[in-house]
Amino acid sequence: MANRRKLSAPIGGVGFLIRKELSNRVSVIGNDDAGRCFALSFKLNSGDIIKLINVYFPCLDVSLKYQTDLGDCLGFIESAVSQTDNCILLGDMNFRCDDDNIGYRLCKPVFEGLGLCNGDSLCQASYCNESLNAFSFIDHFFHFL
Repeated sequence: MANRRKLSAPIGGVGFLIRKELSNRVSVIGNDDAGRCFALSFKLNSGDIIKLINVYFPCLDVSLKYQTDLGDCLGFIESAVSQTDNCILLGDMNFRCDDDNIGYRLCKPVFEGLGLCNGDSLCQASYCNESLNAFSFIDHFFHFL
């Protein structure tokens, strides 16, 4: 038991799976303290660098804690990405992308300020249970223009 320690992970969390032969092209930028955001950079064959941000935002509600937790995620994103970066931001955002949604309203100016546009029109519903006739779109990706 000596030299062993228990590591605990937050509920949810984010990560990337990288093919071993591509690992020399990847650099970790960092992650937020809550384990909700993880950023890395990837070097393309052209030599260009693209930043990838994977997120797992808190579950949507109207509380101040939700706004604070989401604000922490947005702060991390702003610290990891600049307007001049080629970036793809993706993950479980736990909200619909419409102006009636508080989560989207908080994120929209940050994403727009970083030059990220919504790529949802290129996707289908991210959750689909045909037997329950349940469909939702809470996983999104935003990309550079």
